[in-house]
Amino acid sequence: KQEQLKLAKARFDVGSVTELDVLQAEIDVGNQQNAIIAAENSLKLEKEALNMTLGVSLESEYPLTEEFDVFQPNYDLKNLIDQGKLYRQDYQIAQQQTQLQHNMVNIRRGAFLPNLSASLSHSRSENSGANVDFTFNPRNRNTSASLTLSWNLFSGFSDEEQYQQSRVSYNNTLHDSKKQEQTVESEIRTAYYALTQTFEQSIVTDKNRELASRQLALEQERYRLGATSQLNLRTAQLTFEQAEADRIAIIFNFRSNLAALERSVGKKLL
Repeated sequence: KQEQLKLAKARFDVGSVTELDVLQAEIDVGNQQNAIIAAENSLKLEKEALNMTLGVSLESEYPLTEEFDVFQPNYDLKNLIDQGKLYRQDYQIAQQQTQLQHNMVNIRRGAFLPNLSASLSHSRSENSGANVDFTFNPRNRNTSASLTLSWNLFSGFSDEEQYQQSRVSYNNTLHDSKKQEQTVESEIRTAYYALTQTFEQSIVTDKNRELASRQLALEQERYRLGATSQLNLRTAQLTFEQAEADRIAIIFNFRSNLAALERSVGKKLL
């Protein structure tokens, strides 16, 4: 904007433009200065918000990475879904709950079986009198063994009730586990599709930015030679600024969608 103001003043001195063009150029410089002040203030606030998220001092300073690129996401969707089932804790918890309820069914089924218990005891003692010395080979020995079999033939249907309740709980966990599996797959698919869509949009955005840059350079040269008006130049500037803003937004969306895909899978992908 400052270079355009210098050019407008130079052209005004030779009578190529009116004073209105110079005033408009000065307004553009002032507007841009205000935009810079607002952007610097927003940057400070965003840094403090990031420090608060990190749990460090709000005045902490550190370099911010500026090299954010967009790359083609050559991920295998089926492999991502398999990894999600392996690393997602909510899915693993659902699987463990299903296994737990399956074991409870087996336990309740075991209540219908008879109980079998066995015991074996062996004792040795010396009872010949108080004056007999201690010995490891006593004369009095006793060995007994027992085997007990019990079967509860009727429990007022309480065993059957507990067994059926355990089966219902097991079936519920099966449905919950299947639902969780579908949720994991749906989240991964949604994040993956969003990431690929953003990448395809970035190709168009980069092309539009390149065309807008060439158009701006052409209009600047034409304005310098007096072949176009300042209005056309400002229009080209706005077009380029919008294309640049779209490119920044695409990079932000791509990185956000990549983070969403990593969250849905449950692990880092880079």
